[in-house]
Amino acid sequence: MSVKPPFVDALRLMPSKEQVEEYNDSRLKDLSHSTKIYEFDAEHSIVESTTLIPGVVAHEVPESLIPSNNRDCAGLSRKEGLANGARGIIVGFSWPIGADDQAKRGLTGQVSRVTIDDSSEQEAVPIEPVMAKFYGKQGVTLQHTQLPLLPCWAATIHEVLGLSLDAAVIDLGPKMFEDGMAYVALSRVRTLQGVALLGLVEKKITSSTVANDEMDRLRNHRL
Repeated sequence: MSVKPPFVDALRLMPSKEQVEEYNDSRLKDLSHSTKIYEFDAEHSIVESTTLIPGVVAHEVPESLIPSNNRDCAGLSRKEGLANGARGIIVGFSWPIGADDQAKRGLTGQVSRVTIDDSSEQEAVPIEPVMAKFYGKQGVTLQHTQLPLLPCWAATIHEVLGLSLDAAVIDLGPKMFEDGMAYVALSRVRTLQGVALLGLVEKKITSSTVANDEMDRLRNHRL
């Protein structure tokens, strides 16, 4: 049995969205020689309208669903015990009984199944299409439904807040742009052995002066 190189499947944590999109696209291209394509049509419509569609709308997600930034799935049900940021691997798709061709199967309403990385039982859970509403300022309501799957071999450092990972490849290079970003990224990994660094630029590893001042105050505070 072949052994994969260390960190080959580890999540990559990067400072910018552009870096993440570029890396995810490259990994998808690597799969092009053996890719099986499933087509799913997103559905969108104007639910209510008394005027032209405004340029800016507000967004609402159903209360029973949690949007997540993850390798393969988003909008997971709370009853499955999943939190924002859950990641998993797609293990299959299913369609309504009687769907006999791709044209019928392409409509939303289908279910995919994924295994979740942090699940204790490692059982596949269903991921169903999610409907979101966008409310305009002038009485316009837009409705959008799609199967909520996102590739995530890489994620931005801000997106992984709250995750605990066994391993991660972390970019601490020149595109770091905020105090504390390095701390956030490094603290996502459970052990030092699970950390691999890319493009380390030490001057980009900074901390908040406000936080530093507060820490000094607490150290010097006497009861």
